[in-house]
Amino acid sequence: NPTINVVLTSAGKDAFAKITREHLKQQLVILFDGKILIAPVIQAEIAGGRAVISLSHGTTQDDAQKLADTLNALAYPGSSATQPVTAPAK
Repeated sequence: NPTINVVLTSAGKDAFAKITREHLKQQLVILFDGKILIAPVIQAEIAGGRAVISLSHGTTQDDAQKLADTLNALAYPGSSATQPVTAPAK
């Protein structure tokens, strides 16, 4: 299954660690325009500023890249620079 690697900013990693620590085994819903983009289950506290989102069976690499591009656009509006969120080749 494809995955998306997420790299958080130094400002965001502490908040994300707290959220993931307090909500283990729950879904983390990411919304865009009021619609759910993705809702992965938090498997462990993410304290290092890096996370991996495992996508469901049947998700294509193209779908994963589109989701990574959307997440980047949300994190860095108007940016086309180096993208810290990637959908690595399988």
